Amino acid sequence: MVDACSEIGEAVESAPSTVWVDAIRVPARVDPSLLAEVQRHGRFDSSCLNCGGCSVVCDLAYGDVTFPRKPIHRVLLGLREPVLEGLEPWLCHDCGDCTIACPRQADPAESMRTLRRYLTGQYDWTGLSSRILSSRAWHMGSLAIVGALVLALLVFYHLYWGGLPVSDFATTSMGLEHMFPKIVYFTWIVYALPALFVFSHAYRMYRLTLGRARPPLRSFLLEAWTLLEEMATQERMRKCPAEAPGAPLVVWWLYAGGAEAAPRRWLKHWLMALGTVTMFVLTGALLRWFQTDDVYPLYHPQRWIGYLATAFILWGTTDILVRRVRRREQGASGKRGALTLPLLLWLTAVSGIAIHALRYLGMALAAHYAYALHLVICVPMVVVEVPFGEWAHMIDRPMALYFQAVKERARAELPSEAGLEPVKA
Repeated sequence: MVDACSEIGEAVESAPSTVWVDAIRVPARVDPSLLAEVQRHGRFDSSCLNCGGCSVVCDLAYGDVTFPRKPIHRVLLGLREPVLEGLEPWLCHDCGDCTIACPRQADPAESMRTLRRYLTGQYDWTGLSSRILSSRAWHMGSLAIVGALVLALLVFYHLYWGGLPVSDFATTSMGLEHMFPKIVYFTWIVYALPALFVFSHAYRMYRLTLGRARPPLRSFLLEAWTLLEEMATQERMRKCPAEAPGAPLVVWWLYAGGAEAAPRRWLKHWLMALGTVTMFVLTGALLRWFQTDDVYPLYHPQRWIGYLATAFILWGTTDILVRRVRRREQGASGKRGALTLPLLLWLTAVSGIAIHALRYLGMALAAHYAYALHLVICVPMVVVEVPFGEWAHMIDRPMALYFQAVKERARAELPSEAGLEPVKA
């Protein structure tokens, strides 16, 4: 509690001036309701002693960027603005070493996951993320409503647009050529709507974390590579002690240290993300080439690119599902809805494989039903999970790392001009 008192004490002693908190001048105001708000998004243990052991063992913490201790402590103190303006929760890559080291068994890793969910809700101006990430009913209900709308749209299209008699709806297959031009535009709309929300959330993150300091444009331009590098490589995850630097991307290295060792988290996560992004590109920008009745030979890129992407997704999601189920069976705590996103992604990949196989087997009617099921699964996943659910971290984390790099560059090069000078001792 000494650090807690000193942090508040510095804020009080410096009044009416402001203090350095996460590279942003913020007033230290206590909000007793903050802890309860965060805890609605998952497990956040309030028994933390602020001993700092979690930060000591974390290889990613450095300088004054200390976590999990700092963000957890700020929540317990009710320092809402420093919590909202801090980027530390996103710099954590969830290796779990802090939980192992915690003498109170407070599970700081789970607290950090919960805090990231809370922050995701704060970045969303619509308020939907906060509801979806804190309520199972809202989460499942949102997915079910979007899925029902997709199903209703499919029925409407076949019966009214396509002119298929009701008596033939369940027994007769229409040719697929009627669908291809329209599904392209439908897919663009499905991808464009979440993208607009995602970009607006990224801007709100900027306003909350860097809006007061306003680093110079030069810092943003010079650190742009940080954003691209993190999105493409997820290199920071490899710095976790559980990862082996320099691990080659070959199948027989997936398990380090023998058959009983856990697969490399970075490689699993990177390949799964690569497969997911590849499928987004294929079904978005290249849908006319990827989705066609033309039967290509096995060596054609249209087939093996899709096979590889699907294999990466299935391997990653299967591994995640198995591990999370085992954690639950062992009584370990877990975040709410932890199985939803990997399960939806797994089902999307499996239903896509089913469509492909049925089409090549000449089972047109079965392929139609498989395609309808595929849309009912994947559209809610994209529309709900990407902008408002667990998938938001795909943008939030790289953006946070980028903003942290911008903050540090501005602080080092132009502290006075950027309003980033630290508190004097």
